[in-house]
Amino acid sequence: MMDIAARTDQQRPLLFIHVSAILGGAEKAFLDLLKQLPAPVRANSYVLMPEVGPLQLELTDLVPKNNLSVRPLPKLFSQGTRKRPLWSLLNMLLSLPQMFQYLWSLIHWIREFQSPSLYVHGIKFHMISLAVRPFYQGPLIWHLQDFFPELPFVKLYLRAISLVSSGPDLIICNSQAVLLGMKKNLPKSWKTRLICVHNAVDVNEFSAALVNQRNHLGARHHPVRIAMVAMLTPWKGQEVFIEALADLHRRQADLLFEAEIIGDEVYKTAGESGFKVQLQKKIEELGLSHKIKLRGFIREVPQVLKQADIVVHCSTLPEPFGKVIVEAMSSECAVIATAAGGVPEIIDHRVDGILVRPGNIQDLSQALELLIREPELRTQLGTRARQKVLAKFSATQFAASIQQALKEGDLI
Repeated sequence: MMDIAARTDQQRPLLFIHVSAILGGAEKAFLDLLKQLPAPVRANSYVLMPEVGPLQLELTDLVPKNNLSVRPLPKLFSQGTRKRPLWSLLNMLLSLPQMFQYLWSLIHWIREFQSPSLYVHGIKFHMISLAVRPFYQGPLIWHLQDFFPELPFVKLYLRAISLVSSGPDLIICNSQAVLLGMKKNLPKSWKTRLICVHNAVDVNEFSAALVNQRNHLGARHHPVRIAMVAMLTPWKGQEVFIEALADLHRRQADLLFEAEIIGDEVYKTAGESGFKVQLQKKIEELGLSHKIKLRGFIREVPQVLKQADIVVHCSTLPEPFGKVIVEAMSSECAVIATAAGGVPEIIDHRVDGILVRPGNIQDLSQALELLIREPELRTQLGTRARQKVLAKFSATQFAASIQQALKEGDLI
């Protein structure tokens, strides 16, 4: 097989369609892939997004400015969420006239290229790509960064669309947990190949080079720094984090710690807005304003992690992967994470991190107490965590695995 960099003259245009312009885990994985692609391939890559946002700014350093396009989704369709399936279904039905117009404009855009490879991120665009598949010549790749929604109307849509659409040629799943979920939903007529490629991290960007800023003398001498980095949405577990810290403070008032919650409200779907105000109110009601700070969105996450002693991940629902976990591990932080979804594929309990039950305040409180009181354990976990990331979760390995899968299927 000819090397990808050597076949640019005959390479298909690579059309990326991304579901948002925020900077969450899926978007960072997308950037990790683009950064590792050879420059000639990036020059022949095009990105379509439904909105303007931070991702667009990051992309300007990777692909030509003229290769970036923004086409807003119909508002009612874009507000769909699996948390309110019936409401979402109604909105989707009401948006059908606008969706037909959007599909036609999308087909027209794709047809401007000769036999392109369509590389799609995001459940909404996965569904849309099946509708446009019969109208263009070229491969279809899904990058699945979330559990596929097992909703009746989604299953009905897949069954119906499989009568006219052959489905994706390749589905890249970010964990084995996501892959197994997707496998159950594939129509039998599709000949789709599924692979697991764990998300990864730039080990040079997320490193412990400045870790000497940390003081490992113990909780009796300085406040232990605890960070939670996640978008502000209920299922990410910020409320659980706050409650666990409150429980710890009540039980062990002698422990010195300071905590910060990094992230902001980014979703425009129903049930998400106002969560930041709700969290601030809870912190104040618990009398923890001097202990817990809401920092909002911070672009320089590597600097945050370099200054943290402990990083907490406490999603209340199964996490498809948990990219921030790997970022923290790469930064030699001691990590506490919930044992559900793809997370156990990343962390070995008490070897390179601590696993707790999702939504369990007591578990999290006790794990925090353990790591605050034992700086040596924090150091051991952080050292082993960095070693694991270097061995299994580097961005170069991630991108190489995807490129190899695309080449093997002659998809690029």
